[in-house]
Amino acid sequence: CAETESDNVTFICNILKFFITHTGLENEFTKKFVLVQEADEVFGLYSILKNYTHRSIANFLALRFFIRHMKEMNVYFRSMKYHVIKDGSLGYSHFFARHPQNKREHCASWMAVAMSEP
Repeated sequence: CAETESDNVTFICNILKFFITHTGLENEFTKKFVLVQEADEVFGLYSILKNYTHRSIANFLALRFFIRHMKEMNVYFRSMKYHVIKDGSLGYSHFFARHPQNKREHCASWMAVAMSEP
């Protein structure tokens, strides 16, 4: 994350950095150590040989962060959905239109389309 300048990766990297700071782990371990500790859960989900990358770990942490903070993020997901449907940007409006008004489904739908797979 420290070396990337790509806009589409910056958001995920910021979430990863926030995760480390928010949990207070940066005071106890180096960021590299935290990544290694979290890697065990990633190994269980993705192929080690093909997908053991910083991006895979960042995606996994971002997914966990969203799910764990669903209530707090409800307003942001609703706002995002409203703007996507309103202006039809990014071609997601047809995808969201097929899903009920359930915040967990909104989140899952958005991540399925907008969050790149590891």
